Amino acid sequence: MEKILELKSGHTALRRFDYVDNTPVFYLPGHKNTFQDHKGILIEDICKRNHIPLSHWIYYGWSDSYSKSVPTDGEGYIREWLSQSLEVFDHVAKTPQVLVGYSMGGFLSLAIAMLRPQKVKGIIGLASGFGDGLCRQAIEHYGSFDVLDNSGQGFFLNLNHEGIFEIGSQLNISCPVRLYHCIEDSEVSWKNNLEICKALTSTDVSLTLSKASEKPHRLNDIQDIDWLEKTLIDMTIKPA
Repeated sequence: MEKILELKSGHTALRRFDYVDNTPVFYLPGHKNTFQDHKGILIEDICKRNHIPLSHWIYYGWSDSYSKSVPTDGEGYIREWLSQSLEVFDHVAKTPQVLVGYSMGGFLSLAIAMLRPQKVKGIIGLASGFGDGLCRQAIEHYGSFDVLDNSGQGFFLNLNHEGIFEIGSQLNISCPVRLYHCIEDSEVSWKNNLEICKALTSTDVSLTLSKASEKPHRLNDIQDIDWLEKTLIDMTIKPA
């Protein structure tokens, strides 16, 4: 059911679907996404059909999530959104979770896994990365672009001459990581995934690239959806 979660930093619109037997999913949406966006609706549908517990929430500045530090239709507030992610995660994660991150949420999921390793069972990253506009907005706010929360926790990024984020430190993440991207994505480069793979300490890592998609960044073709459902089932459903 949808509710408003009151946090120290603001109010977060949250939907939770509870099932007893399987590993919970904590979904980190993409930039500007609301409950009505395709990827969130798709993940809700997959989780409900397979009886997978799910927490689905919205960043400050969008829908019914708001904070004094982030204006309505907020742009580029990466640190506030990561701080919010950690607060929501700490509230809902009573047992280890599988993090599913789409676009911007794919990078934020890496920071959560580093900062809360005992509570993360696995990571699924979908088209992980940041668009140029979001990067510029974040640099305007903070003077740099890094995946850090308001206390300075997270990891550092360097944007190279090809527009690819080089991760400036090792990602101390030991859980399984599954990454998926379309090589025709013009909003976020699939090469960001190579940087993630190189930086991860985990050896249980796979990267799947699709070549053709009607809307490459949205990953809503049948092969994209089939991969996501299979991967979610593999990571969350306990053997009989």
